[in-house]
Amino acid sequence: TALKNARQLKTLIDQIFELAHLEGGQVSVTLETINLTELIYDVIAKFSLDASQKHIEVSVDTVRHDLLIHTDIAKLERVLSNLLENAIRHTDKNGKITLSVHDIDDSQCQLVVEDTGTGIKKEEIAYIFDTRYRASNATKSDGKHTGLGLAITKKLLELMQSDIKVKSELGKGSAFSFNVRKANFGN
Repeated sequence: TALKNARQLKTLIDQIFELAHLEGGQVSVTLETINLTELIYDVIAKFSLDASQKHIEVSVDTVRHDLLIHTDIAKLERVLSNLLENAIRHTDKNGKITLSVHDIDDSQCQLVVEDTGTGIKKEEIAYIFDTRYRASNATKSDGKHTGLGLAITKKLLELMQSDIKVKSELGKGSAFSFNVRKANFGN
């Protein structure tokens, strides 16, 4: 019990420091060109055991597997990890999570992480990115969840000049989306 509580406290402290660092404006963005689909599959691989233990199907929906984007790899990986981890936590056994990529125009594409989970109450959606807010659909934690993941995600996307949007229906699931810049556009 002591070890579990110490690990949970360490995770909370790490996330508080990460959020303070992001809010302090001390974080720089290092842009590189990467294959978006490869990054998505890498992130999915990190959570494959968690998803399989709950019998959750995780799939990728994209027509292009060669889509190059210009972004900060570490920050985008953190964003996708936070969103996928939340989706797994809030999706019941035998549910489904889809990561999809849609072309917006010549300069941007949109990433969407959609689940068939518990969903979010309409009146709570405006607050889910606040650091001090805990939604009523918050699940009992195994010690890994601190409630700061969405606040960190929003700050990371702001640094990358993107904005996160959410659509959700209680009992039917949620879809989080944001845009990224395609490579070779305006470089």
